Amino acid sequence: MLFVCVENVGRARLAAAFLRDAAGDAVTVRSAGSLSGENLDPETRSLLVEGLAPQPLTEDAVRSADVVITLGCSDACPVYPDKEYADWDLPEAREDEASGAERVADSLQDRVAVLWEHLAGS
Repeated sequence: MLFVCVENVGRARLAAAFLRDAAGDAVTVRSAGSLSGENLDPETRSLLVEGLAPQPLTEDAVRSADVVITLGCSDACPVYPDKEYADWDLPEAREDEASGAERVADSLQDRVAVLWEHLAGS
């Protein structure tokens, strides 16, 4: 499972963390950025406890995933015929105030719950 956003400093990191919480060790979860940023977004940092640096999007990351969820950067993600792809249209968390970041996080958590039901049922 791979979540991809533009800089990997917000939405993809949150989605990956939510799926790790839901799935535990049942699914390998990664996140990456098509234009990997330098630092974790401050609004996201307050919602996420994870010390990893943002990761760049690579072809190997996509090849190693069965499912790829993009968050506003689907045009930058390599497409392979044996992968399942979806694009979740959500605003950048940092473009809003803290309450906006919380709304984005809530929406991500809801979408991840539905995704996990789909994955667990497969």
